[in-house]
Amino acid sequence: MMGYTFDAKTKEWIQQAMADNIEESKAYCRRRGFQLIIDLPQYRRNSTYRKAFFESHPGLFGRDFYFCSYCGKLLRKDRVTVDHLLAVRAVQKSRFLQWFLKKLKIKNVNDQKNLVPACARCNERKGTKTGFWLLRGLIGCHSAFWISCYVLLLCAITAFFLFCIPAIQSLK
Repeated sequence: MMGYTFDAKTKEWIQQAMADNIEESKAYCRRRGFQLIIDLPQYRRNSTYRKAFFESHPGLFGRDFYFCSYCGKLLRKDRVTVDHLLAVRAVQKSRFLQWFLKKLKIKNVNDQKNLVPACARCNERKGTKTGFWLLRGLIGCHSAFWISCYVLLLCAITAFFLFCIPAIQSLK
């Protein structure tokens, strides 16, 4: 079978191919109805993305505090998981996401524009999903968004205690 091996963990057939061999592999997969995933270096996770993220993102007010991009939870640096907004595995499998990365002018999956701070719960729940998670991550990666949300919440709570509680007590 053209030198393919089955990876039981990912449940995929894998073949190491050279650049001159790719067209032959494409034709073979097309004939057999297989999906071809070409594993290019720019779509692989590297070991330094977390360190690079913290070097380029100093945290809230220059301190070691970050907001989760998905839920807004305030996190200390040691509790932050650095998440790939467009998941590495999803980008490897989807030509659309590879095209989308190029449209956003993101060179590879480990680019700073594709990394966001997240709490462990949100990172685990997101997994390789996009859609609504992508929108939440794009908006939520800006600390100003979460600061304004918390200020509005504080104003709403204050207004409730200033105006609603006295009105309720006057009815008694």
